Amino acid sequence: MASDNPITVEYEALEKRLLSVGIAIPGTIHALYALCGSQNCECVKDKSKRHGPYYRWHYREGSRQVTIGLDEKDVIMFKTWIRNREELERIMERMLDIGAAYAKERLASKNQPRNKLIKSGFSTRGK
Repeated sequence: MASDNPITVEYEALEKRLLSVGIAIPGTIHALYALCGSQNCECVKDKSKRHGPYYRWHYREGSRQVTIGLDEKDVIMFKTWIRNREELERIMERMLDIGAAYAKERLASKNQPRNKLIKSGFSTRGK
């Protein structure tokens, strides 16, 4: 891509951002507040006194849902990595939009009809 085109200038800036994102992970973090099961505990009588928070990282591995417990000190780091993944997704989405715009621009510069199918040769379909 030529660097004088505004489309390619933005694309190249996105490439640099992409390389600077850092560690990225799939999933979400949830905080769980639980009942302990002891009938004498305050958590049974008052829901606002449940135990926790207990942090869980949830993500998918293929078709399988995976849940891993996290220490409170790791939560900030994991949330940062999840935000990094979200940033990667935003950058990639924008790069795909720019790529499509670039492809359309290239086709338009060749004066090719966009909405017509161009047949090349005879079809043997249905025979």
